[in-house]
Parts: sequence; C-alpha cells; structure tokens
Amino acid sequence: MEPLAVDYRLGMELDRRKPVPALSGNGARGIGHDAMTRLEYVRTYRRETYRWRKEHHICVKCGKEDAEPHKVLCAECAAKCRANNKRYWGALDDESRQKFAQQKRVLREQLKSMGLCPRCGRKAARGKVHCVECLLKARRVSKQQYEVRRVKTNFTEGTCRYCNEPVVPGKKLCTKHLGIAQHCIQIACSRTPTANHPWRLDNKIVFAKKNSPQR
Repeated sequence: MEPLAVDYRLGMELDRRKPVPALSGNGARGIGHDAMTRLEYVRTYRRETYRWRKEHHICVKCGKEDAEPHKVLCAECAAKCRANNKRYWGALDDESRQKFAQQKRVLREQLKSMGLCPRCGRKAARGKVHCVECLLKARRVSKQQYEVRRVKTNFTEGTCRYCNEPVVPGKKLCTKHLGIAQHCIQIACSRTPTANHPWRLDNKIVFAKKNSPQR
C-alpha cells in the first residue's frame, strides 16, 4: 500500500491511490465567487474519499487498512469508534438521552413518510420500510447472531429440540422452552381473534363434509 501524502492546502491526509479533485480558478487560493469555497471543497473531497474507499473495501476512517468483511471500518478503527461511542453515551444524562432518542424517532418518521429507508436514507424497497441493502444486512446479522446463540441439537428422542434438555412428559420441549412457546401462543391469540378466522371457517366446512352421510 502506497504511503499517504499531506495536502497542505487542507491540512489533512490524502490517499495517493485516489486523485484529489482540483480547484479551478481562484478557488485554490480561497477567493472568487465562481469557484468552490474552501469549506465546500473539503466537504466534497471527504464525501468522495469516503465513497471511493468504501467501493474499494478500504477503511473509510484511516485509509490504511482493509475494511472488515461487510463493514466500512478496519478492526482497529471499529474498536476505537465503539469505545468513543460508549464513553460519549455514558457521559450523557437521562434528559439528553431522551432528547436524542426523540430526535431519532422524529427523523425516522420523516424518512418513512418520504418513502426513504430510516437507516441510511436510500429509497425503500417496494412494500418495505427499509432499502434492499439494509434488509440484506439485517438478515445477515440476524443469521450470524442466531448461529452464535444456537445450541447444536442432536434431535434424539426425549430431548428438547432447542437445548437437548429432557422434555416434559408427553411434550417435545423442555420446561423452559415449553413455557416460552405457550406464552407466545397466548400473545398471538390475544392479538388476533380466532373465533371467526378464515382458517377456522374452512375447517368447519371440511369437517362438515367429512362427517356428512354419503349418498
């Protein structure tokens, strides 16, 4: 990897693998009405650098190391960001946290009303709240977390299918997971009335035909 060069006009490090956008006219000296101002140039350069590094799987923060798989930061920069975020969030009081959470909720609702992904601001997928990229990322993360938490079951007779513990007599789950399953069923039944549910009406018709005398 080539060494970094320093652009003294901006006082920031530049990666030589990416060409620096040139200022035209008097913009290089920070004057002139037609050329970009110094601040606009810095913003444009940083935005383009972020995009270029992301496309080439380079850490967008340091520009020195390769980014982690499916990430935009290297392992070292990611650890630093997590530590900084934890320290910043821990220093906030309850009022500041509630205000921050409220601002995020308002922004999320605004993006949703505009048909944009509330996570990244890209166009949401058809019939979905999030964009395709965020949906795939969430699915991938969920699968990884599931694989970490999942207990490898052997599916032998008399053991729970989730944890290999002995099952409740007459059931296929242990005491813990049987209670969880029953609780989930109660919640589902309380939210969806089943007395006049279409599948119940279909069952009545099917069983009525089976029990009717044959002609």
